[in-house]
This record gives sequence, structure tokens and C-alpha cells, in this order.
Amino acid sequence: MPEQSRVAICGRCGIGFLITPHYREHVVRWGARVSVPQLCARCFHRKGPLPKLRGTVNWFSPRKHYGFITGERGRQIFLHQNALWGANGRVPREGQPALYHVRYAVKGPEALNVELMETASRLRGQEER
Repeated sequence: MPEQSRVAICGRCGIGFLITPHYREHVVRWGARVSVPQLCARCFHRKGPLPKLRGTVNWFSPRKHYGFITGERGRQIFLHQNALWGANGRVPREGQPALYHVRYAVKGPEALNVELMETASRLRGQEER
């Protein structure tokens, strides 16, 4: 089934725009790692992609496929399994650092394009081997 176009609102200028499969391919070719574009083409070309925010996984339920991230300022942000970028089947762990974009939905902020980071203790354990 071919991917359909969707309507989105630019995170910088607030203008509505259409996300087409061609536009998503263009964003990926430009080098941005995103699953849901947050910028209109004009803002994306002028300033590049939005920087990702830092936070930590508060909790995540593999059975329910969702959880929450705590942002740098203590704000709770909803995390759905579909928002994980390149997780390759990995499940977020409590306390794991993450980088993400935020979308403001009716129910509250949602994390998008989430990249799970390895913790320093896990990296040290791999170096010792």
C-alpha cells in the first residue's frame, strides 16, 4: 500500500504544509534522521532540522507499547513505540537517556523521532570485554 500524504504544522513558522512521500525522501536525503517532519520545506531549507531535546525514559511498558519521557525541565512527554527511531526491536529502559522532538497534541506533548542513547555504565561494560 503506497504511503499517503498528511497535513502537518511547521514547528518554526506555524504554517500548515503537506507531507508527501517525496518530501519525506528529500528530508532523509538531506541527512536528517526523522520519521515525522516537523518543518515546512522553506524553514527546513533555510535553517536545517530542529535540534533534538534531551530527556530520560521515565517508564515504558512493552506490553502496552507506550510510556513516558521526563524532559530536562521535569515535563512528562508521552512516548509511543512507533516514535522510536532505529530501535531495531530494543525496548526503552527506565533511566535510559533519549533525544527527541516534541509534538503538541490535544492530550498533551508527544515525543517523535526518539533516539535511545546508551548509558555510560553500559558503554564501560562493553569496553571491558
